[in-house]
Amino acid sequence: VQESALNHGNGKMWTYSCIGPKYPFPSFHVDDDTRTMRMVGWMAKSYDITGYLYYEVNKYTAPDGGWVDVYSDAQRFNECYGDGYLLYPGKYYNSSSPFVSLRLTAYRDSMDDYDMLCVYESLLQEYAAQNQSEEIEFGKYVQDLYDSMFKGFQSKEEDALIYEARETLAKRILSLKNGEIPKESEE
Repeated sequence: VQESALNHGNGKMWTYSCIGPKYPFPSFHVDDDTRTMRMVGWMAKSYDITGYLYYEVNKYTAPDGGWVDVYSDAQRFNECYGDGYLLYPGKYYNSSSPFVSLRLTAYRDSMDDYDMLCVYESLLQEYAAQNQSEEIEFGKYVQDLYDSMFKGFQSKEEDALIYEARETLAKRILSLKNGEIPKESEE
């Protein structure tokens, strides 16, 4: 089970990314695999991370202050492609709305996974309270899912692992809602 962020400072731990990290760690860079960003929600829950700061989502200016055509130039900083923009100006395609990147969509999906993990944790705590049992250590019920997808902050290479873990988590939530006794994950 991962070390809790409650052992760090005031109990709240945030992460931040800018130019780094780079692959194989999760990033918003266009030359990264969206799979790594899709696992961020799982990683955040695993490490008890409660917030994330990304410095800018629409950096359409170059370091010299000039405008950048984001559709033809992905590099913002040295060897850093796509950093600083997750939304693309729609004006290029005669739209008044910006276009969301696939990278931002993958992050949104990872936050949906984080929410599912929070639902499961809440249901486990309710179960413990109703059955006068000790408080449940959440990590023991999902560690197998974490281990199937990543080690530390590096994801495993197979996209299917995310969907398998999500399906398993959904089944665990439904089982618990249907009154089945929860089981700790097998190590």
